[in-house]
Amino acid sequence: MAEPWTLARALAHLKARPPKVADAAIAERATKLLRTWGVENQRDRVSRPLVNMIRRGRARKAAGIKARAVWETLVAINAVPAVPAELLAAHAPTPARVADRAYYWRTKYKQLEAQLRGGRVVLEREVPEVPMLTDAMLKYFGLKKNPFFEEIESEKDVWWGTQHKEARSALIDAAERLAFVRLAGPRGSGKSLVGAAVKTELARRESVILVDPSPTISGVLSETHILTAVIQAIKRHLAAREELFPEAQSPSKRSLQMRFLLKQTKQAGRKVILFIDEAHELRAATFLALKRFLDEVDGIGRRLLGIVLIGQNPEAAYNPRARDLSEVTLRLQTVQMRPMNDEIAKYLAFKIERAGARVSDVITAAGLKAIAERCPYPLDANAMFASLLIKSFAENDKPIGRDEVIELAPAVGEE
Repeated sequence: MAEPWTLARALAHLKARPPKVADAAIAERATKLLRTWGVENQRDRVSRPLVNMIRRGRARKAAGIKARAVWETLVAINAVPAVPAELLAAHAPTPARVADRAYYWRTKYKQLEAQLRGGRVVLEREVPEVPMLTDAMLKYFGLKKNPFFEEIESEKDVWWGTQHKEARSALIDAAERLAFVRLAGPRGSGKSLVGAAVKTELARRESVILVDPSPTISGVLSETHILTAVIQAIKRHLAAREELFPEAQSPSKRSLQMRFLLKQTKQAGRKVILFIDEAHELRAATFLALKRFLDEVDGIGRRLLGIVLIGQNPEAAYNPRARDLSEVTLRLQTVQMRPMNDEIAKYLAFKIERAGARVSDVITAAGLKAIAERCPYPLDANAMFASLLIKSFAENDKPIGRDEVIELAPAVGEE
């Protein structure tokens, strides 16, 4: 009778024949394996030091789920012939259920059901990353490319919802009036899409000088950086009188220079618009400093500078801590992105068609409606739909129907 492959034998084998693959690579592969077993928490990952301790027999939890993932990886790279018997007895994961996110979605939508029925869904938790779709999966559904990643090859591949179009028009009109306006909404609602379109349109207008200050190396945008960006943008467009303001100047002189250049721009019939993306990351001091830019007016009180902010919802913005920001926020007009449940089915159908497949071959109309009922924004729909594609591929069952959506993400009363 063959001697069982125990943990002691496996460790002795590794000591005599160390793996040719680096511990960091083993850790990365083992972490991916954990994800396939349904361990979704990003903090639950295998580290390089843990791999080192496991293969030397020094790990505190020698038979834990992470240890099992490491040993499975060692088997896959032919470092050991089999997983030790002690770990086989302790864990029996089911890698076949690659896309099993039922627990996550069930918990999430139980909490949000009341808001969903009222048409107001506010996501308080990050959705899981969009699962990887392999070439075999895409081919199975007749998709010529991934519908969610690297899918935009031309303007025809961009989906515009009703809210996106309305927000784009509202922001451009407000910017032309030199207003102080913000586009706000949760992640995944399409703010970046709208912001990029607004910036492109403003940049191509001859009457507009667009100022898009880049964050510093530290990622912090300060009042000084914004002042400098405004001055440099105007100088690039106008023959400014450099001799009035030498390069080495104090903050007060820099402010005077900006005011002088703004008035020159006004006289030349041009408009200056300050565009700040990811505005929710502004420090409170920088946000409050925007009022000083708003105070730049001509002799009869007309504003010399417009400001457009793109960022997440106001309650998550500007890291206010204990500071009162009302002096600025009460002057701020907000275009708020609302839940788009009524358009999610159209969004997914558009993505499927642009990826080269027939919608009816991939998912039924009832399935699209079920996803739309559960996903208020495109990013949420991406994650759920990708999970459904993988699950359907694994079970060789298409098109995706309402029952499959309910199984993955049951609402109250559907379990």
